[in-house]
Amino acid sequence: MLGRVALIMPASRSAASVAEAVATRVAGEAGLADGASMQLVDIVRQLVDFSVERSYEGRACGDIELHLELDPHGVGIDLHDWGAPMRRSGGPDGPLPADLEPIARIARDVRLINLADDGKRISVHLVAEHAVPIVDGDADGAADSDRGSRARARDDVEIRDAAPADAEAVAQLLWHGYVLSYRHRDFYRPTWIEQAIRSGRVLSTVACAQATVIGHHAVIVTAPNEAAASGVALIDRAWRGLGLFDPMFDHTLERARAAGLPAMFGRATCAHPYSQRTELKHGYRESALMLGESPPAMAQAQLDADGTPQRRGANLISSRSLSEGPDRALALPDRYAAELRTLAEHVGVVVRAPDPSVQPLNGPAEFAGDDEDDTVYLRISGDTWGGRRALQRALRSEVARRSAVLYADVDLAVPGDDVVEALWAQGFFLSGFIHAGLGGRDWLRLQCLQAPAEVESLALAGARGQWLLDRILKDRRDVV
Repeated sequence: MLGRVALIMPASRSAASVAEAVATRVAGEAGLADGASMQLVDIVRQLVDFSVERSYEGRACGDIELHLELDPHGVGIDLHDWGAPMRRSGGPDGPLPADLEPIARIARDVRLINLADDGKRISVHLVAEHAVPIVDGDADGAADSDRGSRARARDDVEIRDAAPADAEAVAQLLWHGYVLSYRHRDFYRPTWIEQAIRSGRVLSTVACAQATVIGHHAVIVTAPNEAAASGVALIDRAWRGLGLFDPMFDHTLERARAAGLPAMFGRATCAHPYSQRTELKHGYRESALMLGESPPAMAQAQLDADGTPQRRGANLISSRSLSEGPDRALALPDRYAAELRTLAEHVGVVVRAPDPSVQPLNGPAEFAGDDEDDTVYLRISGDTWGGRRALQRALRSEVARRSAVLYADVDLAVPGDDVVEALWAQGFFLSGFIHAGLGGRDWLRLQCLQAPAEVESLALAGARGQWLLDRILKDRRDVV
């Protein structure tokens, strides 16, 4: 008989009867005892009803995928839908929704996994004896090499440090997941990845199944005393829904701590809230909102929408300090003192009075471009910037005039009120607080849009993110 069956149905109330018929036939051919057969059919019915009523609210406006798969210990049951998102639950992720609790009383390993753009999956394993021989995990398609049994797959995955020899596998994994649309283009180059791992510039974690790399998560180190960017996180599609991201993230976090990094930060799209929720769950806290950072094509792809891209998208920067309540001597500019103090304390920074002995960082007031995003950055520290004339010259430069968005970072280790007022007079408005940035210092980030960008329909997962957006939009109106 078939060891694995997949069924795609519209999310209508009649779907349960179709699913029950398939489950009944599978149970009969597999030789399940009457009690186990009834349990399988009951679980399938409850899962489909849950999807129709809770995920799609009975509106018959989506699809449901049902997978039944035999393994040596029973039957794995997966239900996948693209309805209302729900938080992770089951096992270590907390209590299941009340509608799924009856299933947990008759089966094991009941998990609800939020897959962001890929919807959500409910996985169940029913322990039951059956008459189908499974040799080396193969019974006419069951537990094939691309998928694996849901009951055992997670236990067979190894989470470890990435080695230089994994470079090609990581690049191929990124290509299979994103083709050539991912922001960090260097990760398509195995030679670059290999050198970055050897040098310690990249601290990568991989998930491996039978020596095959199926997941990746990285910390990109800029300097030992600066916050490192976390990201380039992806899991092979066939292995999604098993909760592998959490142990990968925890492994990477321990490596960052061991390396003595002061903080980590992540960049999450505001086209949807799912990636933001993942970061908030792992202790990241909202610190800056960058309007227009995503090019229109990337913003359109994140929305999973058709049509010609029109507006640039926004990204939320979230930070996580790796030390307990770090003290920072900050010279908060009057215009944004309240917002900066709130964001710094939200990240976990203890703000104290500025240190007059700290010297500005040297550097010209020039914009540096990011060709991938069509954005440019300007960093100014204290009185080294050359005054308003130098700022105007920088704004008239070709790289600044041709860029879609301008960002300016102001050093908070030294007084910077004159800089902030000069930038504000040129149309720059609030973006947020950058913790342990260039030189290990904290910075005020400002922004100036020069191309159409989405600002009214941003999806923000946390209350602090919405609070920041409100203040950004008010400041923008005042600037205009």
